Amino acid sequence: MQPVLLTFNVSEAKANKLLLLSIYYKVRVQPVLKEEFGFTIASILEKIQMK
Repeated sequence: MQPVLLTFNVSEAKANKLLLLSIYYKVRVQPVLKEEFGFTIASILEKIQMK
């Protein structure tokens, strides 16, 4: 399983840098929406795996 970095409140410029780093380090970057702040990490990761 590939590691996942959950991000929130990240500007577009920083998100682009994170994307490049994630490719290099083989880490998946997943933005967390404001609506999902109350969710547990497990439920967010489950949603990702369903995609």
